[in-house]
Amino acid sequence: MEPPPARKLAKVADIAESIIKALLPDDEDDRRDLIDDDYQLQSDIETFEQLTGKTLKPEDDEPIFGDEIELEDMERSV
Repeated sequence: MEPPPARKLAKVADIAESIIKALLPDDEDDRRDLIDDDYQLQSDIETFEQLTGKTLKPEDDEPIFGDEIELEDMERSV
């Protein structure tokens, strides 16, 4: 009997996840830098994460909010 489509998709997602993780650096900082430096890779990983609910990108240590970005920009211009 053929497995249901959802089960097949879950297996494909697991395989894709293992391939992606094998190709990305183990160190979170190196992984973050690699993803940030490659727009297409970043877009593909975000799409994968949205479609599968799996997380591949390491979270930023501290989120930067809009006001903080404006403050940083003002500090640089002074």
